Amino acid sequence: MWDAEIRIGCQDCIYWTNKYGVQPCQHRIDHEIVKVHYPPFATCYDNELGRFCPCSDFQPNPIRKYLYEHWVDFDTYVQGYKTTWGEHGRMFYDGMTWLHTGNLYDFDTPEYGVPTYDLVFGHPYDPETGWLKATKKRYCVRHRKSDKYPTGSEIITEDINGINIKEEWEKIQNGND
Repeated sequence: MWDAEIRIGCQDCIYWTNKYGVQPCQHRIDHEIVKVHYPPFATCYDNELGRFCPCSDFQPNPIRKYLYEHWVDFDTYVQGYKTTWGEHGRMFYDGMTWLHTGNLYDFDTPEYGVPTYDLVFGHPYDPETGWLKATKKRYCVRHRKSDKYPTGSEIITEDINGINIKEEWEKIQNGND
């Protein structure tokens, strides 16, 4: 089973509901209003988080027959993950997973960084209040093209102490950002 581990993601979980579902999974983030940032060279973003590590609440969906029949538990998955990727795989990476609330390719919309380890093993999101325990915020500031800003923009990163992601999403939806 471990040869397929990189294909395991949120969309393979029993808690996941796709665009036809009623309630998006909210075990770690609200999949309806938050999208995970991928590098610009990624082929596409299908809003299914297929390339993202599953969280520790992961339970395989019976629709994913092979996975469902061979799944043992999350701890066994983690051991296989460590065998393949070591302690420096994405799941254990001591860094940020960047989340968007608006259009993934809208460079004027800020994105929020949540420690990857917290996203996989913790509970960085409170679905009732909409509070996301983000520790970083980054956004683009436009400038005139110059020697200092050859692309005409600058990326600013700030330390923050969380954000109400539902309020931010509503601002973007209403065009009041």
